[in-house]
Formats: sequence, structure tokens, C-alpha cells
Amino acid sequence: MSHRTDGLNTRLQILREAVALFAAKGYAATSLADIADAVGIRKASLFNYIERKEDLLYEIDLLLLTELLAETEALLADAHDPETRLQAFLTAGMRLIARRRDEASVFLAEHKAARSSEQRWRELAARRDGYQRLFESILEDGAETGAFRALPTTVTALGLLGTTSWTYRWYDPDGAMGPDAVAALYADVILNGIRLR
Repeated sequence: MSHRTDGLNTRLQILREAVALFAAKGYAATSLADIADAVGIRKASLFNYIERKEDLLYEIDLLLLTELLAETEALLADAHDPETRLQAFLTAGMRLIARRRDEASVFLAEHKAARSSEQRWRELAARRDGYQRLFESILEDGAETGAFRALPTTVTALGLLGTTSWTYRWYDPDGAMGPDAVAALYADVILNGIRLR
């Protein structure tokens, strides 16, 4: 195995251990020494792979958001009416939470730990805002076609995104409902409510 491959494997292990520790203990409570111990290297050796702990948080957020946007766009490509677009959007998010629960936990719980003044964080925030705007456009299109009620778009989007995002706190990949079934249930409740008609 080459030194380059060894380095890549160590870098991936550092990232995996950082995800697990940030999700379990929180970003602020996790030290570089904790990460080094989990990987089995000296703390000083971490600096061969990162400049600071925040680099790991940024990379986790970037990877998760990139994957989320790619899956959302792929599912939306085959959805052509407001109801199926809504369900496709929710399904992409639920699949990601099921697949990357710890990363989702870090992404959603630790966003205030980022240095928002840095260009890379501003770019990441813009991509996150773009994800929200995509959901708002689905709601707006639905209202314009008469499929959905006309409601305050941003508040509605934030409320629904908050509800679905919170799933990372309780979702069990080994539970009775798979991610697509949870997304379908959310879509049903959003579209039809819980009132018996």
C-alpha cells in the first residue's frame, strides 16, 4: 500500500471518528486529543491532515449538503406535479438521515459553531439557503396551480423543514418504517392533515 493510500485512509478515519465524536459529545466538547485517541495517532499527527478542528466540521457539513442536494435533484427530476415533488423532496431528506444519521446530527445541531465570516462558510450557508428556496419553490408552485393552499411561504417551509429535520433525533434505521415510508407519511400529513374529514 502506498503512502498516499495510507494517508487517504487515515484522513477518512479521522473524518469518521470526528463525525462519531461530534454527534455523541458535541463539537465544542470534543477535543483534537479525543479525535487523535479515537484514530490511534498522536495529536500532533492530526496536523498532517487538518489545520484546525473546524476543518473537520466544515468537511462534514459540505459532504452532507452536497449529497443531500444531489439526491434531492435526482428525485425531483422524475417528479412533475406539486404533490410528487413535495414527496420527492421529503424522501431525499429522509433517505439521507437514514443513511447518515450522525452526519445529519452534526450538520443540524452544530451549524452555529461555524465561523460564518469565512468565505467557505458563507458559500456553504448559501447552498443551505438554496435548499430551503428549492422547497419554497415547490410550495409556491403548488399554490399557483391550486394544489396547495396559499400560505406564507417562508414560515411554512421553515416549519415543515424543522419537523422533518428533527427526525434525526429519533429515527431508527432498524425500526418498522423505512425512510421512504416516513417521507410518505410526512407528505400525507402535510398534504391532508390529521383531521378526520
